[in-house]
Amino acid sequence: MGLYFLEFVRNKYKLSTGSLDEAFIHNLKVKSGVDEIIIREIVSFIKYLNESTAIIPRQATDFH
Repeated sequence: MGLYFLEFVRNKYKLSTGSLDEAFIHNLKVKSGVDEIIIREIVSFIKYLNESTAIIPRQATDFH
């Protein structure tokens, strides 16, 4: 799901998703109009999943 989200951001908002840093969060907020807290939660969860060696099904379903 994280990959699909990032692909959507690249296609719709023409933003690079190579670095999910403060600049990315700010630019996505400005272009999308989505509340920064929501964007931070999504980015944080994507980073968590990318760093995890294993996840349980419940964690995957929490993402949607």
